Amino acid sequence: MRLIMTLTAAAALAACTSTEPVQRAELAKTTCGAEKYVGVLGAPFSAMKRPTGQPYRVFRAGDVVTMDYDPTRVNFVISEDAPVVEKITCG
Repeated sequence: MRLIMTLTAAAALAACTSTEPVQRAELAKTTCGAEKYVGVLGAPFSAMKRPTGQPYRVFRAGDVVTMDYDPTRVNFVISEDAPVVEKITCG
């Protein structure tokens, strides 16, 4: 009985976690300056100011993209469900 209660509590807590803090922590030091855009996580991409003088690309999660790596390029990953920025990476 105690095991079932523990597992139920753990599942409830796991459902409440967010990946955004992990994403924000990963952006602490990047080669492309992605940390400058951490404020747009979860915001509509259409309202975001685009990078100038720097390569960037925008794609939906799950889209096929080229595998060429450019450490100065900022990648904005848009959610499959809504047009909001889900993740920011370099490459």
